[in-house]
Amino acid sequence: MSDDYERGVRERQYAERQHSNDNSFIGVLMDGGGFMKIIAIILVIVLIVPIVLTKIFEWLFIKLFKFGIVGRIIHSAVMAFIAGFFFMIFLGLTYESITGKNLVADSQAVNIILACVFFALVGLWCYFSHYFTQKTYMYELDKGGMFLIPFCIIFLGWVIMGIIESFVNGIPFFLFAIPPAAAVVVYVIMSLGVREEAKELKDEEGLQPLGAIPAVILACVLPFLAFGTGDNSIRDIANYEAKITAVTESAKADATAVITDKNAYMLDQPSIVGNVISLPATLKVKGMELKVTGEAVSDREGIIWIPVEFNGQHVYILPEYVRIKK
Repeated sequence: MSDDYERGVRERQYAERQHSNDNSFIGVLMDGGGFMKIIAIILVIVLIVPIVLTKIFEWLFIKLFKFGIVGRIIHSAVMAFIAGFFFMIFLGLTYESITGKNLVADSQAVNIILACVFFALVGLWCYFSHYFTQKTYMYELDKGGMFLIPFCIIFLGWVIMGIIESFVNGIPFFLFAIPPAAAVVVYVIMSLGVREEAKELKDEEGLQPLGAIPAVILACVLPFLAFGTGDNSIRDIANYEAKITAVTESAKADATAVITDKNAYMLDQPSIVGNVISLPATLKVKGMELKVTGEAVSDREGIIWIPVEFNGQHVYILPEYVRIKK
C-alpha cells in the first residue's frame, strides 16, 4: 500500500470527523463561543428579516395603490405570485405529509400548465376582490401589520421547527404546514375586519374587467421571470430531465459511471441528510470512473440516487453528476 494512499485515507477520516462535528448542533456548541454566536444569528434573523421583507412589500403596494388601474394590474400579479408561492408550499407540505409522495408531477409540461392555471386564478381573485381589501387596510385606513404578522407567524414557526429538528431525528412534515395555516387564519381575520370599507371602495372604483386580462397574463409570466431563467429555464429543465432519465435507466450492476462535474459529491446513504464522503484535496473528481453496484434508488423525498463503489465502500451519487459509460 503506497504512502499516498495511506495519507489519503487519513485525510478522509479526518475530514469525515470534521464534517460530522461541524454539521451537528453539539459540534457547534463545542466550538468556543459557538452557542452565543448561534443565539445572536437567530435573533438577528428572526427580528430583522420579517420586518425588512414585509416593509418592502408594504411600501411597494402603497405606491401601486396611487397609480389607478395600472397599479391595480401590477398589484394583482405581484400578490398572485406571493400568495401563490406560499400556498403551493403549504399544499405541497400537507400533501406529502398525508401521502408520503411529492406533489410535483413527473411531466414538466403538466407542472407548467398547472402553475399557470393556479397563478391566473389567484390573480383574478386579487384583481376583482382582494385588491380592495389591501388598499383599504394599508392605504385608506393606514393600518400596519397586514403582511408583518402573518409572515412572522410563518417565519418564526419554521425557525422553531428547525431548532427542534436539530435536537431530534426529524419531525413529521405536517408540522411544517401548521405555521402557514395559522398565518392564513390570522390574515383572513384581518381582512374580514375591513370588509365593509373594502366593499365601499370596490363600488366606488368599479370592477374594470378589461384590466383583468393583462393582470392574469402578468400573474402567469411573473413566476417564470423570477425562477425560469438561467439554469432553471424550461429548455435546461427538459435537458436535465432527459439526462436524469438516461442515467437512471442505464444504471445497472457492474456498469461504469463517469463523473462529469468537478463539484460532484457522494453520500454514505441515499438521502440528502446522509454524510458526505470526504475526498483528498488533490483528487481530480471530474473524469473519475466508479463501478455501479445496482439500479438507481429513490429516497422519501423522491430524489434519485445511483449506488456506486468508491475505495471499497458502497456510496451514492446524484445522476446529474455522472454519465454511464457505454
